[in-house]
Amino acid sequence: MCDYLSNLLEVGLLTGFNHYSYQIFQLLFVAALVRSVLACLLAFLYHYFTLLMRQESHEQRYYNFIWIAASVKSEVYFMQKNISEIENVMKNAYLLNQHLQDNQSSTDDDRSTALNIARDVHEIKKDYQNVIRGLGDYFSDDSDANMQLADILKVVTGYIRETIKNKHQDIVIEVHNQVDIVIPNHYYLVSIISNLIFNSVDALKDRPNGKISLTIADGTKNLIVSVSDNGTGMDADTQAMIFQPGFTTKFNENTGDVYRGIGLSHVKIIVAEQFGGTISVQSLPGKGTNFQVTLDKQRLTQEANA
Repeated sequence: MCDYLSNLLEVGLLTGFNHYSYQIFQLLFVAALVRSVLACLLAFLYHYFTLLMRQESHEQRYYNFIWIAASVKSEVYFMQKNISEIENVMKNAYLLNQHLQDNQSSTDDDRSTALNIARDVHEIKKDYQNVIRGLGDYFSDDSDANMQLADILKVVTGYIRETIKNKHQDIVIEVHNQVDIVIPNHYYLVSIISNLIFNSVDALKDRPNGKISLTIADGTKNLIVSVSDNGTGMDADTQAMIFQPGFTTKFNENTGDVYRGIGLSHVKIIVAEQFGGTISVQSLPGKGTNFQVTLDKQRLTQEANA
């Protein structure tokens, strides 16, 4: 109406408010209607694309949070397991102190050293527990935080593809998934799949036309996850060692520092303890590698273990 009235006023000023006709009123109304619709359409499109970009930004932040939470929870998982080892060290140091007290040939310095070791280890244990509790407050399990398997794969592959892009590597990741299930304990599954894919990325570091294939198959009672690549492959000796604690082929040749990551030995532990599954590898030097993980679907779809 504002556009229509302004048109009438403009025409009236130009014609001296004479020679009005019904056709002029019609024409001015149609012009006002068309311009108003176009203006509303442009405003709607601007609002729609603004919301779309905001939604994508929030989605990306959420995916980044899932990735970070998965990394932290995997580290905390093994910190909790290490507490029992710390307790054993503390217990042995205390028993050594008791033994030295009963041994007449021992000195006061020896007994004091053993006791101090027990106390120091106890303080380390308390620090571990404080860190675990603190991280647990930030990354506590949420009963409403269930995720579709398709979304989990989107989180993992999206982050890794961005990493590949930043490193200018010639690697393509293909995803083949026909399984549609909801997974409550999704943080550990993110860690498992991402670790396997990153291993393939490392195997394709200097090779052109790299290809990684992630396949999810339904095995009735099991979920079968396969990650294969056309990378450097591994010999039989390496395959026999890759699931051993402490074994790694990823280190800085200049400094000797081992690269970060939970490692395949820890992946095997998570697969077995959290999902009642198994992991195996098949590889040929120069041909590529295929990891296959079998997960119990009942364990996979139930709430996280304490």
